Amino acid sequence: MKKTLRLLLVFTLIISLCACGKEKEEKPEYIRPDIFEGYDETTLVLKSDGSILEIVIEDYNAAGIDYSDVKQYIEGQIDSANSASGTNTISLAGFTDEAGIVRVAIEYTDINSYNTFNGLDTVLTAYDMSVCDEIAEENAPTPEVSPAVEVEAIDWASLSDEELAEAGYTREDVESGALEQNIEGVASGTDAEPVVATFTDASSGAEIVSSDIDSKYMMFITDQKTAVKFDDGNVLYYTGNASRGRTDKEVICNGEGKTVIVFEFNYAY
Repeated sequence: MKKTLRLLLVFTLIISLCACGKEKEEKPEYIRPDIFEGYDETTLVLKSDGSILEIVIEDYNAAGIDYSDVKQYIEGQIDSANSASGTNTISLAGFTDEAGIVRVAIEYTDINSYNTFNGLDTVLTAYDMSVCDEIAEENAPTPEVSPAVEVEAIDWASLSDEELAEAGYTREDVESGALEQNIEGVASGTDAEPVVATFTDASSGAEIVSSDIDSKYMMFITDQKTAVKFDDGNVLYYTGNASRGRTDKEVICNGEGKTVIVFEFNYAY
């Protein structure tokens, strides 16, 4: 028993000496990533899991608005929305105030919570050509219609054979009832060609039509003035009221009408 005790004391002493001879390693301090890093304008970030990060940047100094209770107001709105739905689908992910430049980051678990919170009807779904064509038709300018011109009906039977020949007809045309009175240059409603959506190819800048796009892709539709970024995917095509962003993952929407962005997610398996 005494021998065992001595062995334990010697072992403990050896361990202590080894510990003293080795410098203690310091763990690096964890620095939480800045959620606003890389964003200098209002941006919607769409992720492959269906969640959305909304970055809102406002210059309250320039607008002359008191922003002292902005954070408290936003937190109250989020709490109310979550309480009303009985879920926690919305959260405040970040807030900074630097000399009146207020940055707010809000996370939504899905498009429905984003729409409900903001009172919008933004669409995030599989690509649908018919929906895009309907939007294009809604945005198409109304064609100018010339006023109707009353034209006196022609009594073809009273014309001589020579007069009919000058008009390119014969007496048989008159007797068969094949002639009709028409007004040239006025198209009927059935003459109008259907409106199809046109897109800009994000990689080449070429223009394509809605039927050229594969239905396997996704589409995002918004009428808001914002940048739209796809963290886990790439932009393929976009309609008018938009322009290419700084990378192939971003599109800038001008808010002057509905914009359709066609994209694909890069899923990690």
